[in-house]
Amino acid sequence: MNKIVVTLAIITIISITGVIVYYRPDIISSDGSTQISYCLNGGTYNVPFDTNENYWSLLVASGAEWIRIDIKSDVRQLQYFQMLKQYNLKVLAILAKSYWGSSECPDLNTWRNVLKLELPRYKNYIDALECWNEPDLPVFNSPVYNGDPTKYVDMLRVMKEEMVVVGLNVPLIAGSIACLAGNSQIFGDYYGEYFLRGIVNAGASNYCDAYSFHAYDWFVTGSSTPADLYNKAKGIVGNKPVWETEMGYNTSDEQISASKMTEWISSLKNVNCTFITWFLYYPTMSYENNYSIVTSSLTCKANYYAFQNLTNVDIVPSSMIVGVDIWRQTPLSDFQSSSLLLQQSGIKIVRSAFAPNCLILPSLIESGMQIIGILYNTNYANNPSGYADWCYNTVLQYKNSVHIWEVWNEPDWKTGINNVASYTQMLKAAYPKIKQADPNCKVLGGSISNCGNDGLNYLRGMYTNGAKGFMDALAVHPYCGIVSPTSTETGTGKGFWRVQDAHQIMIDNGDSSHIWITEFGWDTNKVTQEQQKNYIVEALNMAKSWSYVDVCVVYCWIDGGFVYGLLDSGLVPKLSYYSVKDWINLNK
Repeated sequence: MNKIVVTLAIITIISITGVIVYYRPDIISSDGSTQISYCLNGGTYNVPFDTNENYWSLLVASGAEWIRIDIKSDVRQLQYFQMLKQYNLKVLAILAKSYWGSSECPDLNTWRNVLKLELPRYKNYIDALECWNEPDLPVFNSPVYNGDPTKYVDMLRVMKEEMVVVGLNVPLIAGSIACLAGNSQIFGDYYGEYFLRGIVNAGASNYCDAYSFHAYDWFVTGSSTPADLYNKAKGIVGNKPVWETEMGYNTSDEQISASKMTEWISSLKNVNCTFITWFLYYPTMSYENNYSIVTSSLTCKANYYAFQNLTNVDIVPSSMIVGVDIWRQTPLSDFQSSSLLLQQSGIKIVRSAFAPNCLILPSLIESGMQIIGILYNTNYANNPSGYADWCYNTVLQYKNSVHIWEVWNEPDWKTGINNVASYTQMLKAAYPKIKQADPNCKVLGGSISNCGNDGLNYLRGMYTNGAKGFMDALAVHPYCGIVSPTSTETGTGKGFWRVQDAHQIMIDNGDSSHIWITEFGWDTNKVTQEQQKNYIVEALNMAKSWSYVDVCVVYCWIDGGFVYGLLDSGLVPKLSYYSVKDWINLNK
């Protein structure tokens, strides 16, 4: 996948002109290249992080890996940082004017003393640190530098020195430039280009690991894009990386905001900007309502789904992602009560049937998780045109929140489909109608119940009946009874390892698309919890080794009609829950 969570590594200390500089090859390479990380500004004041669980479930499900947030002196802000780490989110911390509230940081000694006080307190919760916010704007000015780029570099130097003292080995980001359009000191209130050139000339690169800039609609006009500002910054700072750490569009029209977000983030990706931030997640001031991706009542706006789609476009395919199946008849109260465990597991994708009797569907959509929707409605079994029309209406209804669709579930096993020819006709009728409703969605075909002898023959029959070209990926369910993933079930030939045989059948039929394993698992009425745990990890490792497998969905979340769950019916995690969580953390 193009999206990778940035990790920290051992720091190499290099001396340049007597200044200690940190070079982190896994964060920022020597040519400034790395892979894209997505960030959201967290909010300014009174974030309801400790009173509303939905705040966290929606934030995690948005696809953001980082949160940009201010360091403050109060205990509650420190608790917010701690909660961000509990949810495995990385923190781009800012120390800026907001720390002092209505007063000012009067001098360099006060600046140093605040750093001595706060860096030890926040040290364990910071993954990158940004020096001040928009120093080129008078409204955020400080007596410490008073608009002077040279004095700003003094602040940067002192911040680096105090980071070394406390052992805070994270990237230091300089600039936070609000307006790169201004190229002179007297460009009205805005002189970002002048300021950026000034701090570079004053030696900021001796202390920082990257520079940052902001992009808002009042500076990005006409045919210009944030990519133009990025290119301008790169031309000024040379080999240093450039991060975009605030970007937003001021409008009350959700659709315009979503459209601009898509356009602007895409423009930055196209010029290889490696750190992309949207302002903002949650509104805590009235003017922020026009920028945020959720409302103050935690309702997702159109730009929430746009952001999620932009980040999740990169979830699929190139590094295998782990998902979980949520049985459509799971009691709503059980799903809601276990939602925190689901968020903390690291699982990114959930699968469930968009069927008339799906009890959890509304809450599943509200959770903001990436969803594989199963287009399953027995009223239209063996009725290609009726099924295709129903698929069109369903996809159209949910196109803002669901972008992956699976055509039926296990048509080869007691689900009402007469035979492989009938299923393939339904697939061929549904595929163009689904794409008509949402051209950018992904359509999974097959959903075959096993990769044993019968399942593989069914797949051959699909190709014989013309399935090629009517699915974006093949979905398979390589169950293997009570044996390990490397074994073969006696009599049926079922084996997890036989996913390789399914792939060979695809190749033999000229189909180069990939495989999604959308169900697999073991029943703890038939194997022990220890066996279930070990088999799932073994299967995930096997699937990861196959370059053509994009997603691996564990069946299922909670014990219900079947006892395959990661949680038992009392919502107590089994051993397999912890093994899946650990596997995800180790394979980010």
